[in-house]
Amino acid sequence: CTVRTHSLPQLAICPICRKGGMQIYHDHVDNGAWYCCRACNRHGDLLELAAATWKLELPQAIAQLARKGFDLPTDKEAIQRYQFEHVNYRQRLEKLWDGAQRGLIHQSPTLMRAMDRMGLAWSESLDRWQSGPGRMIGGLPKTDIEECFAPTVMQNAEARRQRCNPSAHAVFRGERWSDVLMVPFYDLPGRISCLLCVGRQGDPERDYVIKRANRGGRGNQHVQEPFEAGLAFHPDLLDEAAYHDRTVLAIGDLVTALQLQVRHFSLSLRPLPIVSWLDSARHPDWQAGGRRTRTRHAWQMLAGYRVVFWMPSFDLHTIRQAIAVDGLISTVGPREPGEQSLREYCWKMVPAELFQHIQEHAQPWQEVLSAELAKQSDAGIEQLLVELEHEGEDVAAILKRCHSTVQTRAAELRNSSGQPRSVHLNGRRIVETNDEWHAFSRKHRLPELIVNAVLRIDAAVKHRRAGQFYYRGRILFEGQVVRFFEPMDPIDKNPLAWMREFLLRQGVGIVIFSPGWKNRIIGIARMFHEPVIDSAVDTVGWDGEANKFVLPNFAVHVGGKVESIDWPLFPENVPGRELEQPETLSGEELARPSANREMESLFWATATSIIANIIAPAFDEGTRGICLEGRGVIGIGKAVAEAMGCLPVLVQRAGDLERAFDCEYAHGVPVVFDVGYGLQRRHRRELLKQRDEWRNCVVGVDWYNSRVMALRGGWNVITGQCRGKVPPDVIVTAKKLLPAYLKNLCQRELSIIDWRDEPEAFVERVIRDLARF
Repeated sequence: CTVRTHSLPQLAICPICRKGGMQIYHDHVDNGAWYCCRACNRHGDLLELAAATWKLELPQAIAQLARKGFDLPTDKEAIQRYQFEHVNYRQRLEKLWDGAQRGLIHQSPTLMRAMDRMGLAWSESLDRWQSGPGRMIGGLPKTDIEECFAPTVMQNAEARRQRCNPSAHAVFRGERWSDVLMVPFYDLPGRISCLLCVGRQGDPERDYVIKRANRGGRGNQHVQEPFEAGLAFHPDLLDEAAYHDRTVLAIGDLVTALQLQVRHFSLSLRPLPIVSWLDSARHPDWQAGGRRTRTRHAWQMLAGYRVVFWMPSFDLHTIRQAIAVDGLISTVGPREPGEQSLREYCWKMVPAELFQHIQEHAQPWQEVLSAELAKQSDAGIEQLLVELEHEGEDVAAILKRCHSTVQTRAAELRNSSGQPRSVHLNGRRIVETNDEWHAFSRKHRLPELIVNAVLRIDAAVKHRRAGQFYYRGRILFEGQVVRFFEPMDPIDKNPLAWMREFLLRQGVGIVIFSPGWKNRIIGIARMFHEPVIDSAVDTVGWDGEANKFVLPNFAVHVGGKVESIDWPLFPENVPGRELEQPETLSGEELARPSANREMESLFWATATSIIANIIAPAFDEGTRGICLEGRGVIGIGKAVAEAMGCLPVLVQRAGDLERAFDCEYAHGVPVVFDVGYGLQRRHRRELLKQRDEWRNCVVGVDWYNSRVMALRGGWNVITGQCRGKVPPDVIVTAKKLLPAYLKNLCQRELSIIDWRDEPEAFVERVIRDLARF
């Protein structure tokens, strides 16, 4: 074979068809190799590949390989055992599945009842079924399955006129098993690793059976290593994933995945790129023959594809799978947990739209796990980490990829066990116990008290706008945790004196320390807990250096990636604090402002003007002040602006002008000026003056000033008449609009509609682009 790559799976030119579509995988079950050529539709182990290439029988191919120097047994008994246990066994499973696909699944009342129970009702033609869902779901009498897995036992049972497997290794336990639904799982292309069988009444607690293939550790059932379960998918999975940006959706609940595929096939001739994975610990009611099964190595079939795990509610098993694959996780789903709520949620959307909705909201698993750990109590975090360790996961490596705040909290919990920690500094042993630091040496019997508190520096934070550095961390003192975010210089100068002064200001207590250690405290703190380098997000709006839009709770990078912001903004009084991460806006939500035609015009005029000012720096455009004039318009416009994150600023006297202008310059989001009636006219004119050819504010004015500012230029003037207040559901739409549009704009690489036929203002281009959005 001419190998094109050396990473697994290897790409090679098929020696049979001479095309470049062959892939070579590692066989983790039999500890060998496996080939699959999509061009000639062949697969098998490499002994079979050699036999097919040389056009020889397997024994002759093995003998020829042995002559070429390969260490292979050539005795007749070993070759026969290999053929029986590997080649013939796989062929038997493939023949079983072929028979299940050809079986008339819709002519069996038992199978129809099980399908109805699983929500897989089908009203289309039989041909449509066999070319669509029938390539994933089959049906056979249970005796055919027993004969496949235990042919000798069933032959003896049939001689005694028994219609079931009487041995202890029977596939089906209990009475009234007749016809059975089958769903195959594959661990390698074309190789069935296990079957999920559903029979009788289709009850998940009694009538679901996982039957694994008899490979890997037979007769060694005490082994605790889970058996490879594989993946369930439509045979055209990879071809369809190519039409969806090489994205594959992984669903841990097989029934939900089948429901989506069956509904999709009633509308389309092509499947969705969906796979289902399996973990018997996630479904303890499903019979698994006494040995745990879990999908682990089968993900290698999706190498090079973007795997998105759907997790509507938090599930540790899904987290583990996503970590193993380094995949993405989407947590969209119903507000209320439960099987019924999830089913209703799926039925409300067309499967193709649901697939798109899920993958659009996918995030790296680190983001999802960090957010979940941040919501958990201390006991919940400890339990989750213990469960991960119990499953053999490297918790330390996992936490290193989570947010720094999560790492800090987990470290606190791990260090709170009461066991003393120690480091060595210049030949002396520094011990941390009971929130104190002591120094031990060979010269002195008694330890020396360094300080009766513990300094934890979690991060060195750079404040970009001010050009200063800060320390973020905690002081552990007499069982209390006091957090701080303070400039670096005074702490570096004398950490012990600073700790005493800081805890006195906080009213916590008095720190006792040995002054001779002041120059070593920072070094000791770093040895016990290494800080990370971070930068405080200090400006809301467009960040040209990082090429992203920044809001207090998240940032949207050009390309569409949404990242959670670990450290809060500095200073505290910033715009957009209530805005949450982008969600897909439904047609119903976008139609809410249209309930009142006058209010609809005012809503979109205000929203578009605000959005234009926020995105203008990314297009090297200037921002424009926004004027509101008319009965009811000022109140409605300000309500919409504040819902979209604009910061209100009260201007009542001359002394408020400078503060108002500072707020206007501080961020890339407009501020809302609430002008008091007592403000003198000359100060009002100063507030409404065009400064430096740009303004970034929302202000209410009278009829005369609105006309003057419209004629003067440089302002967007919104006028009209409207009664009433903005309904709460319209406020909700306003909050969701800005994040959703920013994400959409970044996904389009800042590609905005450009009408070159006639020049127009930037805000008019934004209006057209927002209409398209």
